[in-house]
Amino acid sequence: MDMENLPNLSTKNTVDQPFERKTAQFLFYVMIFTITVFNIIAFFFIIYTFLAEQQRKIAARKKGSLILLYCNLDGLKEINDSRGYKAGDEALIQTANILRKTFRESDIIGRIGEDEFIILMVDTEKRGTRIITERIQKVLNEFNANVAFPPKLSLSIGFVEHDPERPLSL
Repeated sequence: MDMENLPNLSTKNTVDQPFERKTAQFLFYVMIFTITVFNIIAFFFIIYTFLAEQQRKIAARKKGSLILLYCNLDGLKEINDSRGYKAGDEALIQTANILRKTFRESDIIGRIGEDEFIILMVDTEKRGTRIITERIQKVLNEFNANVAFPPKLSLSIGFVEHDPERPLSL
């Protein structure tokens, strides 16, 4: 192949330069935004993990109780699909408010997925999970009865208890 007949890739058409510059600027801003959001999420994940692990260590040392509660907001995909993402965001905000209203200030509440929340409850025994479940349902029922937010919110809930005799990491 003759090297003289290849197109010169080092020269650019001046018409494309502004477009390429704006594209590069846009990609740069997207990259900065993505890095910033990732760092914020990573920061809160690290803080939450640190707090949870510290509480687990305290419970193990004191031979105390510790319960991890898992909540899933039922039907978030359907809310997003039928009413839009703004309605889905509102459902998540209201779920977080319901959980804050239900649990103690000393309990650690975090969102771990799209529609998943976890709550770490210190000094709560396994037999207290029935009371907690009833309290969540009561606050949820009050919300659903008093707010014209269709559809009604519903949570699926699961528990796991920390056994001080057989400690595990979080």
